[in-house]
Amino acid sequence: MQKPVSRRYALKLAAGLSVTTALCHAGLPMAFARTDSEAWNKIGGLRLPLAMAPQDLPLLGRVPEGLAGTLYRNGPAVPEGYNRVPQHRFDGDGFVHAFEFNLNKVTHRGKFVRTRKFADEQEFGDLFKPGFGSLWPESQAISNLDEINASNTNIVAHANRLMTLWEAGSAWEIDPQTLDALGPVKLQHDIEHLPFSAHPKLDSDGTLWNFGQIPWSGQMAIYHLDDRGKLGNFRLLDLQHSGMIHDFAITERHLILVLPPLVWTKDKVAVGRTFLDGYEWRANQPADVFVIDKNSLEITRRHTLPPNFHFHTAAANDRDDGGIDLTLCQYEDAGILWSLMDTWYSASTARVEQTALPKLRTATLPATSGDGQIENLLTQSIEFPRAVNDHRKTRNQICWCVGVDEGTGLLQRIHAINLSSCELQSHDYGRDTYVDEHIFVPKPPAEAQSLDDGWLLGTHYNFTQNKSTLSVFNALHLSRGPIMTAALPHPMPPGLHGNFVPA
Repeated sequence: MQKPVSRRYALKLAAGLSVTTALCHAGLPMAFARTDSEAWNKIGGLRLPLAMAPQDLPLLGRVPEGLAGTLYRNGPAVPEGYNRVPQHRFDGDGFVHAFEFNLNKVTHRGKFVRTRKFADEQEFGDLFKPGFGSLWPESQAISNLDEINASNTNIVAHANRLMTLWEAGSAWEIDPQTLDALGPVKLQHDIEHLPFSAHPKLDSDGTLWNFGQIPWSGQMAIYHLDDRGKLGNFRLLDLQHSGMIHDFAITERHLILVLPPLVWTKDKVAVGRTFLDGYEWRANQPADVFVIDKNSLEITRRHTLPPNFHFHTAAANDRDDGGIDLTLCQYEDAGILWSLMDTWYSASTARVEQTALPKLRTATLPATSGDGQIENLLTQSIEFPRAVNDHRKTRNQICWCVGVDEGTGLLQRIHAINLSSCELQSHDYGRDTYVDEHIFVPKPPAEAQSLDDGWLLGTHYNFTQNKSTLSVFNALHLSRGPIMTAALPHPMPPGLHGNFVPA
């Protein structure tokens, strides 16, 4: 099943035909905001030092007994001393935060991911590399996508390896103690620089699944890493589809890829135009669903769904009748991609005001190829859904997510949603805040009452106080408020994804 790829062909795929970059997603906490210019000036003006030394954070409350390990978070940022602001919120440099929980102490440290892009721009003294929606007078054609790899979207640990991730190029290995960047992860010599996406899925046997989208060739790379972190299986699938995909789902037997009718055409990306300029939303076309068998890595069936766009999936499971239930966070269209550019400069542009808000929905896919059905689970608008595991044999019971305030457009709340009953409990951080993704951490097995028993960890930023805070909740009782909070030594720009690594 594992087919070798010629080096010449791999380099052609990795170079992206000299276009700018592929996909990641940064800044969603502020994507829909209809807030005042003063708040936006604070966000646009945030700069981070190259590194933050280890520092014990002042705590309110106590670290829960049993919570031991490190919460790693990644997101785009701009270094101190730079004058330019990324022209799109996808295009900041990756900055890793580490929060180490040890007894009743939380120690924080942070550092920019020193990719090739970051090193080149440090030498230049400002941003100048091209990006998803950014282009500068000094931007030049590239020979492979790792030249502009921002490594700014996620950070995962697998098989004793800590990796920062970006959609369009290699994973970057990080030293878990110093946060030093150790260089690109080389899975196999003939597929260097190919896209390795930002949302890999951990399976029940300790193996890791991922994909990499290559829109300029209509292909999808499928990766399966064994429990030692070695590439056990790899395949290039010919989808002949360029719809943008950021996340996917796994079940006991399948991988599920949902590609929206957001079509990329290389002919639209001429000199002086960005990768984003190559996309066109086709509202009269359905979303395509590809179901892939885990054993053969073959597409076993295809489905269609009504036109929609999504960043994130929440959960999926195989039904007894052979069908699949897939829970994901959907938008009516892909307008958010352009509002993420507008919101750097104005929070009240027409495009931001009209941006569709995301909804949690379940897609029901039949046992054979054909049309799927969509059902709304909540009336509330949400993003950043998280479940206990990437894979379960049965439907996940609880999904945690961040809620959008309908009035301000800010990600302001956190929710725990029972996917069977649709019961909801919440915590509201209050006005003048934006909230980052919150991460579920299970209790030790001897103490847990159920698979959903644990803690929820996450950060938020307060505009008026110019302060970022880490909070810890009982994951089953969010409405009681945080068990513990810790003030950060420096305000953080909007973050993206992260994961917890037990001690």
